[in-house]
Amino acid sequence: MGVLNFIISPVFVLAGHFSGIETIKAPSWEVIGFLTIDACFGIIYEFWLVRATTMIGPLTANVSLASIIPFTMVIDFFWTGHNY
Repeated sequence: MGVLNFIISPVFVLAGHFSGIETIKAPSWEVIGFLTIDACFGIIYEFWLVRATTMIGPLTANVSLASIIPFTMVIDFFWTGHNY
């Protein structure tokens, strides 16, 4: 399946580029910096997730992670007034 995606995906990407639907361009240095910071935080997050899973068990770690999204929505509502 991966080989098939590797072969077919560039066809759709180039078709979108040459038809004007989506243009392909190199990201700016600012975007590259944000992506690098995001990748570093992602690595740190994954490390601590694995540590937490080994210490407290997979069920507790997954329930804790699943509760992050609703808590974030509540905090965002009170902080910025954004209503989902």
